Amino acid sequence: DARGVALLRRLVRENPATDGDSAEAVAEVIVALARLGDFDEVRIVEELTRHGSVAVRLAAVRALSHAVGPDTLATLSRLGDEPSSEVRLQALRALFLLGLPECVEPIAALTRDPDAALASIAMARLEALTGSSDVALARAWAARVAGDARCRRRGEPIDYGRLAEESLAEGERDVSEELEIRTGATFGSALPPLLPMDPDEQERLARAWRDRELPRFEVGGHYRHGFAVRVTP
Repeated sequence: DARGVALLRRLVRENPATDGDSAEAVAEVIVALARLGDFDEVRIVEELTRHGSVAVRLAAVRALSHAVGPDTLATLSRLGDEPSSEVRLQALRALFLLGLPECVEPIAALTRDPDAALASIAMARLEALTGSSDVALARAWAARVAGDARCRRRGEPIDYGRLAEESLAEGERDVSEELEIRTGATFGSALPPLLPMDPDEQERLARAWRDRELPRFEVGGHYRHGFAVRVTP
């Protein structure tokens, strides 16, 4: 609510984010603000992606999956040379969530990452964004739709109803997390893995969400935690 946003904003303003611990705390506060629909402080975590501490850079880049601003794409695109593979992995995730054709080139670069596991994940993310795991075809797709600011998934403007359906499939915890970041919906996926929700209850929650919430999510729209955000190439 408004009081919660005001309190969190005050925490950010009063914290200089100069040392590692305080900077990590600021990144977490900005994620909390994003969950409340406030994205005005995203520039702070964008700046923290240049911090000397790997832990701070990791927290900052992780926050950019949740909070976006005008410079987020540029910030993430320069992280291909980041020394930490963990930070590069989080940058990859945030780039995929942006869903822009302009994200293809930095993701394609990560398919050649020296960390073989990260390169494999980048290839999967490339396909999830463009519909193709062939880098040349993905680049051709990006050139064809360049400048179209709609959020894409598998080459098409994202359909949130379809994403919700995918999130219910067994073993799709990554998709469930994606759905939560984009829409705020969990269908019980926020429970620890050892405490899975009954599938029938998940389906009931999903049906209720589709009936009540889905109509406000435009195909191709950009959202974080259920709030519309402006994402520009």
